[in-house]
Amino acid sequence: MKRKKRRHKHNTALLREKTWNLMSKVKRLLFADHRGMVLCVTCGTEHHWKEIDAGHYVPKSLGTAARFDWFNFWPQCTYCNHVLQGNGYKYGRWVEDTMGSDERIRLEQLSGKVTKLYTADYLEMLEFWEQCYDEVV
Repeated sequence: MKRKKRRHKHNTALLREKTWNLMSKVKRLLFADHRGMVLCVTCGTEHHWKEIDAGHYVPKSLGTAARFDWFNFWPQCTYCNHVLQGNGYKYGRWVEDTMGSDERIRLEQLSGKVTKLYTADYLEMLEFWEQCYDEVV
């Protein structure tokens, strides 16, 4: 008796994680110097791009709308990102000094908003970020 072929279903949570990991790598690599070193946007300490986080200004826990917003996450050391829970005040100052108050306000307005992403959305984003990653490395 022949087995029926199962359609491969994509696990949305896995796709979300893969998408985030790839976007994070691209962002950290873009900010790395020729030695692979990156500065934390909140405290200014220098770390290798593989040893620094991509911390969110508007935390992922405050809604999904800002999770994949390219302007919402930047290189941030693990201490600022996790121990200081984002080091919010300094992060806000950096965002405003770097991108202006309109962008800071726009990002803050995404807080609490939910954007539903589907499998097709993640697959499209993955394809885009894979191309970007190939160009960066």
